[in-house]
Amino acid sequence: MALKQKRFIPQPGSTPPIAGRFWSFRSAKFKKLWNALPWDAKSAAESTFLKWKANPFNPILEWKENYHSVWRISIGIFWRAICRVDGNVVIWTWIGTHEAYNRQKNGFNLKSFMKTAQQSPQYTSLADAYPPGGTQVWYWKQEYARDMMTQHGTRPDPSDLQKTHVLIGTLTETDPETIFHMMQGEAWSPMGEAKTMIGKSGSGHTSMSVGDILVVNGQVKMVDNAGFLDL
Repeated sequence: MALKQKRFIPQPGSTPPIAGRFWSFRSAKFKKLWNALPWDAKSAAESTFLKWKANPFNPILEWKENYHSVWRISIGIFWRAICRVDGNVVIWTWIGTHEAYNRQKNGFNLKSFMKTAQQSPQYTSLADAYPPGGTQVWYWKQEYARDMMTQHGTRPDPSDLQKTHVLIGTLTETDPETIFHMMQGEAWSPMGEAKTMIGKSGSGHTSMSVGDILVVNGQVKMVDNAGFLDL
């Protein structure tokens, strides 16, 4: 039996960095499209995103919902960008010309979005999503999840994590709450990019949840129902 996934809820004192409203990330596909943009488009986009960070609802940006949780933003006259919004989480998924945007039929339709998701390139490691660093991210193995559910109070051995967990990768970030958010599926694998990688890992879940572990500066911390538990 799999553990219930924990939805990210900012803790008291934890404030989203963008206008106190949103956590913003760029998908692997967005980064690839970004790298292919001409310099003038990148310059215009950077200027637009700075304005968005200051006030996402500035009328000049025309940031609005197209279809359910899919939003668009205007980057001057010639460029547009698309993102997904889930609560206070914003994942930028596409950027391109206004003409390409218009070819999507009324902007961005769900059918096209799902097709794109199915064709998304797959990660080979966590480094494909975030720069590697000194913080280790460990997800519980599926067989260990069953033990946790049937043996009340069972805890992993911090000196032998490989027995119960699998190392997903490393990060430069050291704040546990921020990492928990970063490791939610909608943040690091918004288009299903981690599906193959997670399947091969034996963990069976993309989003960090109760029972998963972080090793930060030598300290072993396990995700608990109330936050993080030092092991």
